[in-house]
Amino acid sequence: MSKILVLVTLLASSVFASSMSSDLDTIANTLGGFFAVIMIASFIIQIMYLLSIVKTINAVKTEHSRSSTVLPWFILVPVIGWIVALVVVTKLSGDFKLYVQKHGIKELALHNGGQTKGLVTYISFLLFFVPVLNIFTSIVGFIAWIMYWIELGNMRSAIAMFEGQKTEAEPAVSEDVVPQPIPVEARN
Repeated sequence: MSKILVLVTLLASSVFASSMSSDLDTIANTLGGFFAVIMIASFIIQIMYLLSIVKTINAVKTEHSRSSTVLPWFILVPVIGWIVALVVVTKLSGDFKLYVQKHGIKELALHNGGQTKGLVTYISFLLFFVPVLNIFTSIVGFIAWIMYWIELGNMRSAIAMFEGQKTEAEPAVSEDVVPQPIPVEARN
C-alpha cells in the first residue's frame, strides 16, 4: 500500500511541476506516471486472477488430478505464458470433469469446466497479433477473460456447495461405536 501511495505522490508532483519546465515535459511526466500506475494495477489484477486459478485447482484436487498449482504462475512469462495458459485451462477443465464424475454430481455432468471460455480467452489473445483482427479479438478476449474468471468462482462455489451437502447428508458415525444387541423383549 505504501508503494502505491509513493506512486500517487510522484504522479501528483509531476502534475504540479514547477513552471520552469516546459509543457511537453510535464505532459510526458504525467503520462509516464499514469502508465506506471496502470501497469502496477494490471499486475495486481493478474496476481488475483492467478490466485483464483490456484484456488480452483486446489478445490478440484483428486488422486487423479493432472493440474499443478505451480503451473499457473508461468502465465506471467511474457510470450510462453499464453501457451501455458492453454495447458492450464485444458488440465483444469479435465480435472473438474474427473471430480464431477468421481463424486457423481449429476447436476454438473454436462459442465465442461470452463474450457470453452478459457480457450476463447487465450486464443483471442494470441490472435491479437493479426493486424486487422486485433481490435475485435482484444475485446472478445477481455470479455471472455472476465467470464472465465467468473466461471472459476462458480466452479469453486459448486464444489463447496456439494461438499456442504455431502457433510449434511452423511450422519456422523463414530468408528469406535459397538452395536448393542437387541433385548429379547423388543424382538417380539
